[in-house]
Formats: sequence, C-alpha cells, structure tokens
Amino acid sequence: MRRPALVTVLFFLYACGQTPSCGGCAGMGPIPGGAYTGTRTDTAAAARLSKTGFDVLNANASVLVDLIAPGGNMVVPLKCDRQAASILGDLMIADEGTLGCTSESCGQLDGRCEPRDVPKQISIHFNTFSLHPKGPNQLEARANITLTTNGKIMISSPSNHLLCLFGDQIKLSVDLNTARAQPPSLQIAAGIRFTVDTRWWRLLSMEVASLDGTKACGTSGAAPLPACIDGDDLIIAAENGCSNWISDVANVGAIKDALLTQLTGSLQDQIEEALQGANCRACDGMGMCPTNGAVTSVCRASDAGTPDGGNETECWDNGGMRCVPAVLGLENRIDIAQVLGAGSPLDVSIAAGGSVESSDAGISIGFLGGARAVQTAACVKPVTEPTLPALPLPDFDTEAPGPYDVGLSLSNQMMRRLLLHAQQSGALCIEIGTESVTLLDSSLVGTLLPSLNKLTGGKTVPMRVVVRPNNPPTADFGSGKNGEPLITLDWNDAQVDVYALLDDRYARLFSVTFDAHIPLSLAIEGCSTVTPVIGSLTGTIVDVHAIDSDILAEPLSAVEALVPSLITFAEPALAGGLTGFTLPEFGDFQVKLLSAQGVGQISGTRAYNHLGVFAQLLPATQPCMAMMMKVAEVREATLGKNGGARLDVTSRDQEYSWRMPGGVWSEWVKPSPIGKLDIVHPRLSLDGRQVIELRTRDALHSPSPVTTVELTR
Repeated sequence: MRRPALVTVLFFLYACGQTPSCGGCAGMGPIPGGAYTGTRTDTAAAARLSKTGFDVLNANASVLVDLIAPGGNMVVPLKCDRQAASILGDLMIADEGTLGCTSESCGQLDGRCEPRDVPKQISIHFNTFSLHPKGPNQLEARANITLTTNGKIMISSPSNHLLCLFGDQIKLSVDLNTARAQPPSLQIAAGIRFTVDTRWWRLLSMEVASLDGTKACGTSGAAPLPACIDGDDLIIAAENGCSNWISDVANVGAIKDALLTQLTGSLQDQIEEALQGANCRACDGMGMCPTNGAVTSVCRASDAGTPDGGNETECWDNGGMRCVPAVLGLENRIDIAQVLGAGSPLDVSIAAGGSVESSDAGISIGFLGGARAVQTAACVKPVTEPTLPALPLPDFDTEAPGPYDVGLSLSNQMMRRLLLHAQQSGALCIEIGTESVTLLDSSLVGTLLPSLNKLTGGKTVPMRVVVRPNNPPTADFGSGKNGEPLITLDWNDAQVDVYALLDDRYARLFSVTFDAHIPLSLAIEGCSTVTPVIGSLTGTIVDVHAIDSDILAEPLSAVEALVPSLITFAEPALAGGLTGFTLPEFGDFQVKLLSAQGVGQISGTRAYNHLGVFAQLLPATQPCMAMMMKVAEVREATLGKNGGARLDVTSRDQEYSWRMPGGVWSEWVKPSPIGKLDIVHPRLSLDGRQVIELRTRDALHSPSPVTTVELTR
C-alpha cells in the first residue's frame, strides 16, 4: 500500500481542512456524487507557514524523516530500463533477471528488460533532512544521505557489441556506495512546485520541479562535492571476458552517466509517486469520478492496473493524461438540522488552490471556498448570491502579534457566503416552545402584559416564539483588540411572531420586526481550542417595530420592549452554529494558539478583509499547557433591575465567563477589586426562576468545569 508521506510533510495545507474536534462539526459527511458543484471564490481562506515555522519543523527533522523514511531508511526500486550511454550505445541498466538469478538462462545480463527482471533495491539512509520555502511557488526538501546499491547492479548491451567484435554482449556490474570516499555522504535537493490546475477548478497541484545532487562529479551541470556522486564511490567490474575495456576512463564515464540517469529517474519516480498519493483525488465508494463542465475523469487503479477491491483507485483526467487534484481541505455536506435544529443540508468546500506565494520568509497557500444550500427553504425568499471582488492573500507577517509559526485565515467573503446559504437553507427559521425551553410560558411576561392574564383566565399557558429571517445576516470583521469585537453580525429586518396556547390552539399575540447587531470574538482556551464569545448585549436589538398586536390591550411600546428578552430564547439554537473547535494535531506536531484578530485592514475603515488566527508549532510529545482548575465559587448571586445581576465571587485574580443555559459564552472579564461581577442579559428582566452557567480560567487560559448558579431576587 502506498503511503502518501508528503501529505504530512505539507501538513499545514490541512489547517483549514482537517476535521477539527468540535461540536460544530456534528452532522458533517461526504457530498453525494463526490464533488462540490457550487461557486468557488479565491482566497476564501489561507494558510501560512512562516520561516520560524520551518525552523521548528527542521529542528525536529527526525519526525519529518520518519514520515517519508521510517527509521531514516528508504528503499528505492531500480527497474530494468534501456539508457543511452554515449559512445557505447544503449545499455540495459539493472538487467537482474528473476529473484536469486545468477545466469543468463533466468534473465540476468541477457540484454533484455522483461517483466521477470526484479528491480534492484537501492538503499538510502537519511543523515539529515530539512524543508525550505523557495520563491516564487516552491518548497525544497534538502537531505544529506548515504546511498548504496546493495551489491552489484547488472548492466548489459541489448546485442553483441563492436567492442566484443560482435561475438558477445557488453556485460558489466556497478557497485555504488557513497560512503566509500570522502565525504562519506551525498547532498541532494528536491524542489516541489505548487501550481493551480485550470481544468479542475484551479485546485492546488504539485509536481517535481528539480532533483539536484545526483549527477556524477565533474560532468555537465554537476555541483561540487558533496552535491555530486564521487567516481571513487563506484566500482565497475567486467562480467565477461570481452568487457575488460572498462579501464578506459571515457567508457567508465559513459557507464556512470547511464547508471546515474537511471538512478535519478527512479528517485524522481519515487517522489512523484509520493506526490501523486498526496495530490490525486480518490474515486468515490462507487468508483465514480467528477466532471467539470466538458472536462471528465475516469477511475483507474493507482498502479495503472484495473480497479478492483485490492487496489487504491484514483481519478484521472480523460483529456489531460494526469490525475485530478485531490481536495486538500474540507469538502462536505453539513446536516444543518442536526447542528441548528432546522434547515436543509449545506454543501461547503474550502480547498487549497487559486494562489501560492513562497519566499525565504515562508509559504502561503490560498484556499478556494464556496457554500451552497442544497434546497431553498419555504420560510425564506430566494436570494441571488452577489458577485464579490477577489481578495489578495493576507499579509500574515505584517499583522502578526509577534513571532509565529502558522497563520490561518477566513475571508469576510466566505463568512458572508456561509451566512447567506445558511439563511437560504432555513437554518435561521427558528421555532421555540416549551418542549425545548420549559420556562417559556405566560408567567414570564404576565406582569409586563397584564392583558395576557385576562386572555388566559389567570392560568399559566405555554408560549411559542417563531423567528423568520427575511434577510440573510451579514458579518464584518474588526480588529478583535482592545475591546473591539472581532466579528459583528448584522441581521436586518428579522421578524418575530409570539404565540400563546388559548382555547386549545396557539393564537398569535403579536409580530415585530427588528435589526440585530451582535458583537462576537474568539477566545483562546488552553492550548488549541477556540470558542466564540459574545460581547455586550446592550443595544444589540434596535429598530423594533410591532406590526400586529391587536389581541393585546397594551400599547405597542410595551410589546416592543419585550422583544430583546424573548429573542434570547433562540440563543441556544443559534449557539449550535457557534460552538468552539479544537485544532487537531498535524502529523507529529500540535499547535499552541497565540491570537485571533483581524488581518488585512480595509483602507480608510476599521474593517478587515480576513479573520486571522496565529499559532506556534510544538512536537506532539511536548507538553503545551494544562492546569487543574476548581469550579468557580460564588458567595452570593442576586438579580437586579433591568436585566442585570451581580455575583460575589471568591477568587478576584482570575477571569470569568458566563452564559444563559445553552447559550453563547460571554467574553472573559475580571471581577472588581472587591470580588463583584456584574452581568447584563435581556432575559434576566423576565419573571420566573433565573440561572446562569459560570466558569473561570487561569493565566494559561485553562478553563474550569462549568458550574450552575441560581440567581435570587
């Protein structure tokens, strides 16, 4: 089975694509048909590995080497092949015959390359290994190796040769060991070029750009030692009586060139095969492959044989004679109803491609992105997706908070596209009743709407709140610094209908429209977890207008004042799409998050084109951070007026975060010097039992377990 080792060597490409360990990834599965068919946009996301990131990888070179050569050892099969050898004519390199063969009768030195010729196993031991970015679009792998042919490589001419007076073939052997002469090793460098495949959605593609260090020293184009193969490392011997001419230096040089050409080709094939494993799209479970307009592909075995249950299969371009690039990233169908409780599925694609930039300072990879509601819900009006201008790759280095290894980003365009298609899918058509929120009954608003008590005859009856998203929300990115929100969600002209169970049927009490401006940020917790947190909710619900409240006796202003409190009952449903996520380990490395902030400020504004996350790389075996925390302790928790509460906490030097049950966590704040923590939430202005969930964290951002706090009046 082929190991796609270079996938892990280039692991940072998967930073936006490896399925993270997060509740928000629930309901995620493959797209039926195997390929995303919606619109893709350049620079929907990006990933960067900085120079210091490369330094971390190279400082842990043994980890990288084990990915491509376990224990530092690799075997390259040298297959029998015909090579031109200057004045000697064609030679059959690695004319080995069958396994254990020692004579022409079983194929050794018979002058023919046949299926029975077993490949000669060439051993490579990696002494050192390192990765380096190289402009404008390459990654270079450099290695110091010891190479040995494990004994003789058999070489023959395809027919009787002039030097044998046409009475016999040339029959030689070559034994190569780079440790024979000083220096005892060989320096090689393989350049991997990143391109975009214009036939297949401009996805990222990889190819071998160069392979240096495998020429014989002194030949044309050869570098000086140790980046060339020393002639003293080769022993060339005659394998029949007429081949004693091997003492002729010119002829020895020709043999060396032919052998090294074949050896170089085998090494390049090995790299190409690894790239192919990382870069070729696998056939789906039914053996199907994608199409892109008039461009088609077909499933075939990776070893060019017939696809069957025992072979790995890949999709190959019918017209381009190359494999279809794999999706390096995420391409899935999300069951929105499982995540948010409503809505048709959503297809999402974030795949490496579109753009690549590389220099001595690091390498940045763009990601193409798109989202598509599988079906437009009946509760919304169809909306045409706007055409958005292309964005450049973000400049991570300029806006980094300090030294960093990995940078990840999501564009504002991609965020808006996700929100639009989530709304079109019906995910924001929310209906809440007592089956999901037991507190949602008429007792909550009885004192604020006295006429409701008359309608119910003084009884407590269930209520329902229905949110209708007339327009899709939009999002703007801010700096995320100094109290400024990282994300501001704007939801204009949304509608809320409120019902009560009257005479055994739900009757609409009133309908209102409103605009919401919700401030969000990303809190880093522990080593590699990011959690969305909500800022101050004061003034987030504005422009509230009652459009139907004839059944109630109260003035419109009383109805409108209730809206911010009632909308918060939809918070747990919306929080399902705002769960935190944990970045996974990449190969044998883990990440330590440093900051989440705006990247790419739009000139003349306070807005940013990208949401950026910066992180350090650590070996997976290195402890990151972990501290055992006690639950938050509260001496007293009292309800105030106008939706406020005050907590008296025992620890004053730690930060606290709170939420309504099942809702979105607040930003982390410290209590006052005397241990007081003030909380404001619209739902706290309602009657009935009120509880909040509370947690605390230490200086290393390790959160404590959650504790439930009941508020007293």
